[in-house]
Amino acid sequence: MNAVTDYDQLWTDIEALCVSVWPNLPNGGLELPAQPGDIVAAEAKMGITFPDDLRQAYLRHNGAIASSPSLLPYGLQWQCLATVCKNWDFLRISAGDDDPTYREIEEDAVQYGIDNQHRVLDRMNSPRRIYLSYESWRTVFVDLDPGPTGRTGQLVSANLGDPGCEWQAWSFSEALTLLVRAWREGRIFYDHQNGGWRHIETRQRVQSFCELDSGASKADACPWSS
Repeated sequence: MNAVTDYDQLWTDIEALCVSVWPNLPNGGLELPAQPGDIVAAEAKMGITFPDDLRQAYLRHNGAIASSPSLLPYGLQWQCLATVCKNWDFLRISAGDDDPTYREIEEDAVQYGIDNQHRVLDRMNSPRRIYLSYESWRTVFVDLDPGPTGRTGQLVSANLGDPGCEWQAWSFSEALTLLVRAWREGRIFYDHQNGGWRHIETRQRVQSFCELDSGASKADACPWSS
């Protein structure tokens, strides 16, 4: 899909979705805006620059309210800047091509048939990842160190106990656009009892934003899928 440029309209749509799905939560479960200085401090701590769409997202809302339902797959919550920095502190490794950890993961990728050079460099815990959520070894992150056919700013998920990553969308804003579109078209619903989004047709849990791109082939949208 085309790159998202109207962030104000996107967040108006996201806010409408949240208030509709979670009417009993303040602001539909979304936090108040982060301050510009908070973003600058997070960038300085991690030694990176936020993609513009992510910066705009945090200026609109500093993640979701703690313990609120989640916009992200796997029931993961979009976390505030302070928690994102804590995630980065906990997960970061100065991984490089000659790092033993990286070599071990490369061997796992070959064993499991994962093309780890396709869109995501399979360096677990790279310092150039912005971990928007981290719970029980499952993470969703903005990738600033993509593979040769990836793009800086792409959204990726990973289970840090398993080899490989799952590409989600070309950006955080594209992922949210896919979510809003699928919800408006009546293709998904939020499972309040078990938590997480599900497909209307199959009742299966939504595990990836790329599942929601009705115009993309599986091979193009989900290069990590078998």
